[in-house]
Amino acid sequence: MTFTTISSQIEEAVMTTSEIVQLATLITVVVGLWKGIAEYKRSNRWKMAEFAASHISALHDDDELEFACFLLEYQSAVLLVPERYRAILGGKETIDHTAKKLEAAMVRILDYAEVRSNPELLLYRNTLDRLLGYFAETNDMLDRRLIAVQHIAFCDYYINRMLPFKHATTKRTADIFQPFMEEFGYWDQVCDLRGRISAFRKAPKSLLQISRAYSL
Repeated sequence: MTFTTISSQIEEAVMTTSEIVQLATLITVVVGLWKGIAEYKRSNRWKMAEFAASHISALHDDDELEFACFLLEYQSAVLLVPERYRAILGGKETIDHTAKKLEAAMVRILDYAEVRSNPELLLYRNTLDRLLGYFAETNDMLDRRLIAVQHIAFCDYYINRMLPFKHATTKRTADIFQPFMEEFGYWDQVCDLRGRISAFRKAPKSLLQISRAYSL
């Protein structure tokens, strides 16, 4: 074997080693990038969950939204009046809620004189309007990917009590919410939200997905 041959073989070996180093460097970069992406996604999931938790807590922390939820929950009950409305009710801290009062308040056009003589109608109407606004905002957050459907899937419980109204006193008032929602621009958003939640509930899920869905 000549010196030239030996030298050539050494050069080939050196080139091969160099390629291995380059490959190892590339693998390191790819693994680092993959870890970075995974960490970014994990961080985004946490931020989304925290944002969703803050949004959800409003239903309990905001006394007007909580009041509206109770209106849908009970056919009749003694309910605490939200702080802001106590003045127009003569300082009353509680009211005797009935489904008939709710139905009267959700008529699309309320008579001003009637509202003046019965301010409870304003309380019902305004708090339920806020709840519908909350659902519309929730749907908008889904559009902007600020929250995930699994975080707010419980919303369909209240939507389903509205559409149709579960405590309706007559067949006609079972649809009392739809005209109001159409008149004030809530109908499409709320129906879209309910449809998204329904699709989420029907979709097959792995145990991992279920675990992630219900952990904030």
